[in-house]
Amino acid sequence: MFELLKKLSFLGVGVAGPIENVASNLTPIAHSNYDVLKANCDFIEYYTESAFTTLSKLSCPWVRDWPLLAHSAFLNLGSSEGLKEELLVLFEDIVQELPPLWVGEDLGTNYLHGQIFPDIIPPIYMRAGVPVIADRVRIMQSRSGIPILIENTYNYNHYGDMEEWDFHNSIAQEADCGLVLDLGHTWISASARGLKPVEYIKSLDLKRVVEVHIASIRADKKRVGMYYDDHSIPIADCLLEGLQIVLSKENSIKALTVELSNAPLDILIEQVQRVRQVIR
Repeated sequence: MFELLKKLSFLGVGVAGPIENVASNLTPIAHSNYDVLKANCDFIEYYTESAFTTLSKLSCPWVRDWPLLAHSAFLNLGSSEGLKEELLVLFEDIVQELPPLWVGEDLGTNYLHGQIFPDIIPPIYMRAGVPVIADRVRIMQSRSGIPILIENTYNYNHYGDMEEWDFHNSIAQEADCGLVLDLGHTWISASARGLKPVEYIKSLDLKRVVEVHIASIRADKKRVGMYYDDHSIPIADCLLEGLQIVLSKENSIKALTVELSNAPLDILIEQVQRVRQVIR
């Protein structure tokens, strides 16, 4: 399926967020919001997990006015428990109701032994895990009929016998899938290990990167040199500089996604325009 994605035209710059957040900006009452988003956003990426209780809303006419992408983080792709049948069925229902061009899946663990975590837990970067996760990606693609991309999660502690970028490169190669590069996650992970984020970017197989997520990061006041993910504030300059580096290399990028799902509409649109400036 990766070869099919490579043949797509560049979509442009779009926005991502929970379906209820997007819907709140596009209700019939909010015509001005609709017009603003329509004028500034080339596509919409919805969060599949937020559609659990709002699936009936997904057929609203407005959402089909854009090319659609999907972002998923609930299938436990990097867990020792593996894929669960009931969640696969739900995943299939969602993407069939609102078919995206592709689905980006976070590579990590959301729950274990019935315990749901407040945030995604990064995988252990073991060589032995590459074929296991690659097989899960193939199952997801076969069951849904939708191309699957794997996204780098952020981590503060690295465990395993592989570098994070080699782990992602190897899975993408074995599963013949694409990658989502989350620039904020890259900065967080690299900074936590005392690495240069640019070196992380250059080590990733950018020819497999189909989508780039651009949110923001906020410095941790209690831990010097550490950052955390923030989807509510303007994009950090360092991330836009990182995007310039990515785009200067050979790549397969089809979409640049501003992932500020908790930001007010005016800030969101302002940041979309900042990303557009990078590609002009």
